[in-house]
Amino acid sequence: MAETSPTMPANHAFELTSAITTSTPDVFMSPVNQPIYLWFTVVLFAAGLCGNTLIIIAFIIFKKLRSFGSIFIVNTAIADICVGVSGDLFIIVGIATKGEYLINNRLPCVISSFICNAVCIVSIWSIAAACLNGYIRVCHHRAYTKIYTPVTVTFMLMIIWSAGTFITLPTLFGWGSHSYDPILMFCLTHRFSHVSYTYFLFITGSGIPLMTIVYSFTRIILTVRASRKNINKDGKGRLILCQNKLSSRALLFSLIK
Repeated sequence: MAETSPTMPANHAFELTSAITTSTPDVFMSPVNQPIYLWFTVVLFAAGLCGNTLIIIAFIIFKKLRSFGSIFIVNTAIADICVGVSGDLFIIVGIATKGEYLINNRLPCVISSFICNAVCIVSIWSIAAACLNGYIRVCHHRAYTKIYTPVTVTFMLMIIWSAGTFITLPTLFGWGSHSYDPILMFCLTHRFSHVSYTYFLFITGSGIPLMTIVYSFTRIILTVRASRKNINKDGKGRLILCQNKLSSRALLFSLIK
């Protein structure tokens, strides 16, 4: 008669499963060199904070830098500071606690991921707005003063920050989610929980601003090249006209003589 293997009690099986799913934080530690990762994050956060703060201070101090286009650059700097606070600082916390704090505390994980995702969108949209400002200024300079006024620029900034918030907002209502990334040791928007939201996030958060940036720079380059050609043609025409005038005068003097 074959020997039957002893069955595991249900309670013991549940305890074993729980032990696996709630393992120690070492299981969630990033495979990269953590001391190097920590120092790199600290240096990146300090450099970003100092650089973006200098941009804001320069905008406040120097009146020549106060233009509608530079307002969007300052807005980008503010968004980048928020990215550093909500992103880099929580990465430092994740490394310092070996992931335990963010794993065991879902609320800070979700809040940091939500803010970081929203302000990243604001940063990209602000860069796109600055490029669009440059495009209108170069290619449609007559309409520039009508489009960009203190009221319209304020409205544009409100749209940019609202876009970052509303694009990320569905993750709080079940379309998309936030989870701890064991490699980065930080909480991020889960890319595979809802693929449809991932496409939506890519198109609205990155795709549209990047297309705006590419279009604006392309049109600026083409307009500048066309202007240079016109200037060169105009310069050659004036040179030929001057040469013709000189030759006619020389002919007149020769006839007089």
